[in-house]
Amino acid sequence: MHSILTESFGLQFRPSFLRDGQFYLAIAIAPLPLIALSYLAPGWNTGMHAGTATIFSLVIWQPLVEELLFRGFIQGRFEQWRRAREKFLFFSLANYCTTLLFVAAHLFNQSAWWAAAVAVPSLLFGYFRDRHENIYPSIVLHASYNACYLAFGTLQKNAMPIGG
Repeated sequence: MHSILTESFGLQFRPSFLRDGQFYLAIAIAPLPLIALSYLAPGWNTGMHAGTATIFSLVIWQPLVEELLFRGFIQGRFEQWRRAREKFLFFSLANYCTTLLFVAAHLFNQSAWWAAAVAVPSLLFGYFRDRHENIYPSIVLHASYNACYLAFGTLQKNAMPIGG
């Protein structure tokens, strides 16, 4: 019973993702949407601060809980259906379904635009869950993306304007 739950939740640790160039590329591209956002929606980070509770929540708590629930439990449940493991445009049907639920969950405390913005990172997190058959790369990626979001948002907000 223990190994069935461990496997279906993706909790068996397989360090293969630590040797995966795609994994490191996924981390490296995290700032790109934030750079684009700064030009498309100046002021997106108004009211953002990096207190201890915020850092803990965004970089540790939320990635751990959300990945256990979405990539561990939900995507793991979907993957029990053979059809859900089939790929379409690089991603499994289980990943697409999980991403829809992930986006919907973000509608509770974010605008529709912000909730939709988590779709691409969610697909990446699910991709690495599928690729390495565990949730640890998803947790690390989620924490990295949230840390980048927090750091970029607070650093940009506090930056001095040029010439001022």
